[in-house]
Amino acid sequence: MDRLVIAGALCCLLALALWIANWRWTRRERLRMVKLRGSKMYADLYHLVRLARERELDQVRIERTRVTFTSVCPPGVLFEYKIRNISLRSLGKDRTRVLAEVLGEDIAKLNSIHYSLRRYRVWRSDGTWEWGYAYTLRPVYKARLLKSRKTVQAGA
Repeated sequence: MDRLVIAGALCCLLALALWIANWRWTRRERLRMVKLRGSKMYADLYHLVRLARERELDQVRIERTRVTFTSVCPPGVLFEYKIRNISLRSLGKDRTRVLAEVLGEDIAKLNSIHYSLRRYRVWRSDGTWEWGYAYTLRPVYKARLLKSRKTVQAGA
């Protein structure tokens, strides 16, 4: 019986420690997101975010050196924001991930079931790699969107 009580108490302590660690990590992430939203880089990028809200996006790629918005129709790159436009050479790996989270919140449709977020490797010419993030429109929804565009164009 004593072992059962001790095991239960240890489990409760472990759960409490994990909850506190998760709370601290979430708080730190929120502070990073607030700091990024207040930065000069995001202020420059924000006008593209506003334009992207009005378009049908196929993909949004976030890399350390650039952010690229690609449209469904007409297919191709809508906007590209190069990080080198400002005084930074590139974003750090944590800032790249935080920027992906901020864009997901600010462009609400990216957090819908129509889009998937994935992390991928970006290979550089010197043989090194880094992580990039991409919100991609799922093929089922893209086919529906293209079909609805064709019916609208055929009816016009």
